[in-house]
Amino acid sequence: MEQWVTKEDVFAARERLEADHEGWERPVAFAVGRLRGGDLRFPWVNRPGALHALPAIVLARALGHVRGTAAHDLPVDRLREAVEALSPAEACTGFDHPNLFAWRDLLAELEDTDRFVAVFVADLTDPAVDDRDVAFRRAIGG
Repeated sequence: MEQWVTKEDVFAARERLEADHEGWERPVAFAVGRLRGGDLRFPWVNRPGALHALPAIVLARALGHVRGTAAHDLPVDRLREAVEALSPAEACTGFDHPNLFAWRDLLAELEDTDRFVAVFVADLTDPAVDDRDVAFRRAIGG
């Protein structure tokens, strides 16, 4: 399995993935959330100014998201795909990998009724697209 051992490896992988995702525009914030029993929780949020760009492009590619503010249903198989695609970055000890660990935890704690959502916010001035986006913006303090 490919591993990205250095920060430079991680940056190069991100650049390659972004270049190969036609029309890609980085969001200012994003996260994966779990809906369980009517309660939507985001175990890790990527806030404006603290964006983790590699997980953003990995998640976007798994979903086919290119740009803009959106809330997507995130099927379990797509979340697994994103975890697998992001896993080579774990070899780089220069980063903490909070998205990867949060996403793995979501999968490890998966219950039959759980549903996942991915929210991308392109610009904080964009109107919220739905209640999932509203919940995410509350989570980032917006």
